[in-house]
Amino acid sequence: METRHPEFVSAPIAPDAFAMEYNKVRDRLPQHVRKPLDVSRDEVLEICKAHGVDHPTKLGREGAQPTLQTLERVARLLEDIAYIFERKEIPPGYKDWEVEIPEGDEFTEAVEKDGKVFFSTVDKSCEFSRIFDSSGLVKNYDQGWMARGDLNIVNGKPACVINDVSKSFVFFDGKRIGPPEGYKSVRLIRTEHRKLIYTAKNHESDKDIIYVDGEPYGSSEGYLEVSHVIPVGEELAIAVKERSGGNMAIYLGDRLIAGDKEGYESVREMKVINGDLAFIAKDTVGRFVIVYDGVVQKMSNQDFFHLKEIDGQPFWVEKKAKGGDELFVDGESYGMYSDFLRILETNKGMVIVVTKAENPKRLFLLQEGRSIGKEEGYLRMPSPRMISVGDEVIIASCQEPGSSWVIESTSGAHFYSCEKCHLLKAIDDTHFIVIAEEDGKVVQRTFDIEHLPYQGEVNT
Repeated sequence: METRHPEFVSAPIAPDAFAMEYNKVRDRLPQHVRKPLDVSRDEVLEICKAHGVDHPTKLGREGAQPTLQTLERVARLLEDIAYIFERKEIPPGYKDWEVEIPEGDEFTEAVEKDGKVFFSTVDKSCEFSRIFDSSGLVKNYDQGWMARGDLNIVNGKPACVINDVSKSFVFFDGKRIGPPEGYKSVRLIRTEHRKLIYTAKNHESDKDIIYVDGEPYGSSEGYLEVSHVIPVGEELAIAVKERSGGNMAIYLGDRLIAGDKEGYESVREMKVINGDLAFIAKDTVGRFVIVYDGVVQKMSNQDFFHLKEIDGQPFWVEKKAKGGDELFVDGESYGMYSDFLRILETNKGMVIVVTKAENPKRLFLLQEGRSIGKEEGYLRMPSPRMISVGDEVIIASCQEPGSSWVIESTSGAHFYSCEKCHLLKAIDDTHFIVIAEEDGKVVQRTFDIEHLPYQGEVNT
């Protein structure tokens, strides 16, 4: 967890430190690499400023103590800067690529983290699976099939679950983790954590065991139910049922947050907000509660959902008995909506997605009380459906089943059309990537909202 220093005042960045070293080289570089270079530089400077130092080499030695995740992030940013300085090219995470899907295979899913991309396919007989990286390098798994949610990236390497009719296997970077006979069932926990986390049932038991890097975490005998597992700083928060007839207990590291006697009937959602644990739960008398940093934010007989962080504060939605959904930010009402679906934080305020009972049902976008995007709404949006890039809101949608996906902004700029859109992610304030299927290939395309049309460079 990030160390807090409320009395600390950030030191200004010295003009003769990191920024001066950077500026000497920048002006000699090609124009097209300067924007991604500036984005990486600015983030390094912001991290340095927040920790009271004027150069990244002083992080961890002077000023406020950074977390390991912060140091890893700075290291990655400095690698990108060095790559651009040395090669006068954009880093691989910005470059586009195309990889053919083998004949007879079907695409399963794509995952991306810090510029690394992996995607999976399964043959139509479900007898074997493959994992590809963006260069086309493939690892084959003949133990069975992969479903959506069975692929993750841990420390830049692929982690996956391979299933057959009677057992499941866990692999990390192509090597099997766990017993040779596999598990009865496995659930991969997708997090930003640097460790491989999953829950599994052994063949001789119906209890769920939590594993971290292949070793049991918490009870080595397992739990009757594992509802949630999420990293909170360097610790794990878990919601588990430990005994028959007991309630859900919540642990943060070794600390018991709520025991099974005084605990909750169910834990609906668990999130990290501004570095602290937050969750939605239903208590033993049927009331719903929002808990953030150990403090009950609200209690109600009405259901809560869609817990997330907005501007460093908890956001949630309360389902009203008479219909409608009321939105809350840090306990303050943000308005009532008839059919709330999701929310996106942007530079120009929050974008709220609602549905209207038309035939077929369509999605509409609202910002600051007015409609944005297409007047007729949107029929379908894939995950993550929409992203914020600078001052633009980018949407992937299609207007009818089987039609092409269109990637466009709510202001009307058209960027791309493809057969299927699988991933949409902002890189910085001007760039975003699309991972899509087209013509029997999985492709990555990079777009610059300030320069239309498509300006990407294919990585061959």
